[in-house]
Amino acid sequence: MPAVLVDAGPLVALVDRSDPHHEACRDTLKSLADPLVTVWPAFTEAMYLLRISWKAQDALWEMVETKAMQILPLDHKDVARMKELMRKYRDLPMDLADAAPVRAA
Repeated sequence: MPAVLVDAGPLVALVDRSDPHHEACRDTLKSLADPLVTVWPAFTEAMYLLRISWKAQDALWEMVETKAMQILPLDHKDVARMKELMRKYRDLPMDLADAAPVRAA
């Protein structure tokens, strides 16, 4: 199934009107034909980044509840690759919220 994999940054920009990339992300979203998907670590990071605004966090939940965005599953089979990516790119650094979408892709 074709989909658009979204990381925490664009998720925050979509729901936070004060984000400098809000309009660009909103306009891009309108032009997409494929559904949005993310992974739990990226979703969690976005929620953390939006912690100062319950309204923004609620908007992110709404995207999942209305199926405007799907959260892809990760399981034990994904652990080794995510750990490998985090080790390989530790100097960037790459955290779990970065490695998980790469693995999902």
